[in-house]
Amino acid sequence: MLRAFGKRRLLQGIAFVFMPATLLRAQPAAPAPAASIPDYGRIVWHEAGYVFTAPVRWDQTDWLEFGGATAAVAGTAVLLDQPVRDAARRNRGSTAEHFANNFERFGAEYSFGVIGAFYLGGLAGRDDRAKVVAEDGLAASLFSGSVAFAVKEAAGRSRPNANRGVFHFSPFSGNASFPSGHATQAFTVASVIAAHYDDNPWIDSAAYGLAALVGVARIDHNAHFASDVLAGALLGNAVGRMVVHYRASAPSNVSFSPVIAPCFAGFSVGLTF
Repeated sequence: MLRAFGKRRLLQGIAFVFMPATLLRAQPAAPAPAASIPDYGRIVWHEAGYVFTAPVRWDQTDWLEFGGATAAVAGTAVLLDQPVRDAARRNRGSTAEHFANNFERFGAEYSFGVIGAFYLGGLAGRDDRAKVVAEDGLAASLFSGSVAFAVKEAAGRSRPNANRGVFHFSPFSGNASFPSGHATQAFTVASVIAAHYDDNPWIDSAAYGLAALVGVARIDHNAHFASDVLAGALLGNAVGRMVVHYRASAPSNVSFSPVIAPCFAGFSVGLTF
């Protein structure tokens, strides 16, 4: 029973890792205004429903794109994980490694510093776009982090430093290599920034370049395989852009509300077609 539950959770989790390319390309229809604290709570609540029910709205093309992304990560695991790990170990101590390692924390606590800097800069400069970047970045980080944690638990992939091989998976064992949480967080924030500043290629390049360095550092530290980083990058990018797209377009066809009854607690999702 536990194994069946674990497999089901794993498949559900993976469905959120590789969002279709149509969602990855989604751009905001217009700049959204900054929100008050009560309004922000309501926005985040509805964004959660939109993100976590995304597979329900996929069409055939979306599922084909999902399959392609899944195949890309699987192919990376089969063809590149071991060679990339071996190359990283051979180059330990190199100048390139030291350079990448300086940016590793942008996949953790420094990313929230970036979010805070956008918000404070928006307040100081009366710049709604900067404040909304911070608001969307915080919400998207919550969502992508939750999905990444669930997939990590369900997959139970051993880290490369455990020396158990590329394909050692033990669901709910505490092993937490797949996907990379640092890459997920870095690309979540990068995608939010890039989506809001898509009119400035320099900002796009800087945001994604910094996120890529986070992934390189995690591989160099023997903490993740290349496929872990790729999965985290796809997850973060998808969730970040979904949040920005929802905030700008504010679709009304999805409702997400709690349900509490005797011996049961959960959520109900309403869809209007």
